[in-house]
Amino acid sequence: MTSTGTDQKAYQMTMSKGDSRYEVNPKRMMFAEKGTELKIAPLLEGIRTLSGEKIQWYLASELRDRIRDSKARVTVIDKLARKQYEVEPRQFEGRLLHQLPAIRTAFGDAYAELYLAEGYTFERAAGELWRCRFDAERNIIVVNSGHRDFVFARRNRALQLRYLVRLYVKELVLKNFAGLPADQLLERMIELSLYAEEKLKSG
Repeated sequence: MTSTGTDQKAYQMTMSKGDSRYEVNPKRMMFAEKGTELKIAPLLEGIRTLSGEKIQWYLASELRDRIRDSKARVTVIDKLARKQYEVEPRQFEGRLLHQLPAIRTAFGDAYAELYLAEGYTFERAAGELWRCRFDAERNIIVVNSGHRDFVFARRNRALQLRYLVRLYVKELVLKNFAGLPADQLLERMIELSLYAEEKLKSG
């Protein structure tokens, strides 16, 4: 981590995973820049597949309250795409399902929030196998209203709501745990689906 001190000089702090010790040393720079730069290496396998745009979206969603409260300015620089993104806290609307469990993975724990809202749209593609997909540009889930499972679920409101929750959970797990083995992805889907459906009953 590199940051500018009160003396307007740049300093660098280095840490290693599993080691509580750290070092702070002056960093030679032509001009010290304002703010803080954080560099993490090496990247986990799942993160290597993320573009700067996806990281920006993830930070805006997962850390929105911290970013908003601290009024920090967060910039993601994608050196491969030669683009940079300003992280804007992304506000969600709808009924929040509280007390979902922390998701435990080989890479650590993750906090998840699940909202019930009109955060989806429909596209009829009868005969096609896909049930839903995430549209990053519009930040919504596109549900295939022509899929036979959706047609079946429309028979009553409770069944349709459970079906839509499962689609949300699928997209949530896929977006947040890219790179995990298939069996671990399925475990996370089962875990989140169980708690989300329990909250639907009690809500």
